[in-house]
Amino acid sequence: MRRLFFTLATLSLTLVANALEVNNTAGALKSNISDLTTTTLTVTGTVDARDFKFIADELLELKTLDLSQAQIVAFTDSLKPLSGTTFSFPADELPAGILMGTDLTSIALPSTLQSIGNSALAGCTGITSITLPETLTSIGHYALSGSGIETIVIPATVTTIGEGTFAHCFALTSATLNTTAVPAYAFLGNTALNSVTLGNQVEVIGKSAFNGCTALQALNVDTDNAIKTIEAEAFIGANAQNIDLQALTQLASIGSWAVSGSNIADANLPAGVTTLGKGAFYYAQNLTGASLPTAIVDIPEYTFAGASALTASEMLAEGVTSIGDYAFFNNDNVSVFTIPASVNYIGAWAMAGMTGLDTLNVMSVTAPELGDSVWAGIDQRPVILNPVSNEAADNYEKAEQWKEFYVLRYYLMGDANNDMTVDIADINTLVARILEKPVDPFIFQSSDLNGDNEIDIADINAIINIILNDIEDYYRKVKARTPKAGVMTDDCVQINDFSIERGKTQTIELTLSNNDQYAGVQFDVELPEGLQIVPGSIKGTSRDAGYSFLLNNAGNRIIAFSPDDEAFTGNEGAIMSFKVKATDDFNYGSTISINNVVFSNSEHHRVVGNGSYAQVSTITGIDDMTATTDKVYAYGSTLVIESANGGVAQVVAMNGMAQEVNVEAGRSEVDLSTGFYVVRLNGNSYKVTIK
Repeated sequence: MRRLFFTLATLSLTLVANALEVNNTAGALKSNISDLTTTTLTVTGTVDARDFKFIADELLELKTLDLSQAQIVAFTDSLKPLSGTTFSFPADELPAGILMGTDLTSIALPSTLQSIGNSALAGCTGITSITLPETLTSIGHYALSGSGIETIVIPATVTTIGEGTFAHCFALTSATLNTTAVPAYAFLGNTALNSVTLGNQVEVIGKSAFNGCTALQALNVDTDNAIKTIEAEAFIGANAQNIDLQALTQLASIGSWAVSGSNIADANLPAGVTTLGKGAFYYAQNLTGASLPTAIVDIPEYTFAGASALTASEMLAEGVTSIGDYAFFNNDNVSVFTIPASVNYIGAWAMAGMTGLDTLNVMSVTAPELGDSVWAGIDQRPVILNPVSNEAADNYEKAEQWKEFYVLRYYLMGDANNDMTVDIADINTLVARILEKPVDPFIFQSSDLNGDNEIDIADINAIINIILNDIEDYYRKVKARTPKAGVMTDDCVQINDFSIERGKTQTIELTLSNNDQYAGVQFDVELPEGLQIVPGSIKGTSRDAGYSFLLNNAGNRIIAFSPDDEAFTGNEGAIMSFKVKATDDFNYGSTISINNVVFSNSEHHRVVGNGSYAQVSTITGIDDMTATTDKVYAYGSTLVIESANGGVAQVVAMNGMAQEVNVEAGRSEVDLSTGFYVVRLNGNSYKVTIK
């Protein structure tokens, strides 16, 4: 029992002896402490760098250091450095580097402290908490790096922090600061850091400031935050999932690799961002949304490379001119991507590995130039390339690397036979399709006008409506194909001169002179003023094989087609007749013409035929031609003028351009370009269509 009592009493005396309080004069701490096994030390009075040197080098058992009532004074040794290469230590600064790596577990800083020197407490893994006084204005480089602090609140009085200040503080979970900058490497590798609060004075997040902060859940900023710059690698590898870049309304610059390898989920950048470094979102694999502001005209290389969760379709604003190498490499979840019209170059491998792509919207008429292997790894054949026009489709179909896509083209709805015109040939094409006859070419998407995925009489009626009512610009995009041009023929629909009495009706016949077989025909009847076709008066002849005849509401376009896909019989003779009615003031000597003749041949292709014209005379002047009668009509691309006396004809085009033609007595011919013309001769006017 005595032995046990002696041991406990001795231990009690030792613990009391190891807790020291010293009223010190700067530089005298070594002479004031004789027990180097002291574990707890409270210092009042003044201290300088020499005292800290003594603590670090000789008080190896010291765990707790209380300097709250002490004041640090300046010290300079001009002969030799006291620590490292440092000769001079300012007042009110925790000396640089001297306490680095000590076994302290607690330190209370002087209430008058203004600065913490470089690496002052670096590597002090036992220090789990520290209170920074309100007098503090600056913290040096790596001052607390590698320490064991768990939380840190930096007073608003601190205006500057050195780089790497809290780097590799693996126990640090939260931090609050309001300096003008989060310095480079400030929280580098802090794998437990969960929450950071930045005050509204912070303008810069420095290089690698949060690099490797894999637990970072929240970056809390004021709504009126002043953050303008995120420097290179600032959040590389960090769990930046909840960081809202768009909330950084003053942001202007994002450095290279700034958020690469992080868990950031959204990259919708504020409108004020003008600078974006390369690889900014490289392999940010949780990134699902992104949009870049208009000021970013060159997308740097590797910007979104490896961001495999990205699904955004319109990331690029109009104004972007180039896309850098590997910019969207392996973005395999993007299904729709839009390339603005302003883009003129896409770099090597820029979109390689985008295996989820099914539609590529290209807004430029001219295909942008490409680097090597832009679409490597993509099966381009089923991927829709959606151009803005047929001209654009032509350009992309000719361009290397682009032409491999499934290029769309604007096709006229109703253009069943792919000849870029909606006419009688398309009706017969649909008739043949419905009757299950072989039809080639046949464009299903253009033929299914009512969108019911069937080809039937409803689609025929829709085409008829387009033809009879001259409906234009009725387009749908389907896969590009090379249209077959309609062939030309000398076969024609003829109308003969006829007579009519004012206020009466007259039946006239249309004759088909044909060497080929036709299953349908359409044409325009150009009627002079005071003459009109009587509705419902169109009738077929023995040649029509049960044809259907249709007239548009304007009374000037006629369609004839066979519901049974049968050709007109015979070779010459009337195929139809109709009645015309003359008004009481009808002008005799006018002409009626047949223009824009289109046949549908036995293969359902478009065949452009010839029309004719007829002179309308009085009931008493049948077949008489006076010396003053002129005939003006078109034959193919030729204007034909038959005149008894000749004269000077004025030929006026639709654009107002006029020319004079000397007409000889008899027959004169003039070659004209395609278009509509008015010919004035001997006081009469004639309308002519040149094809």
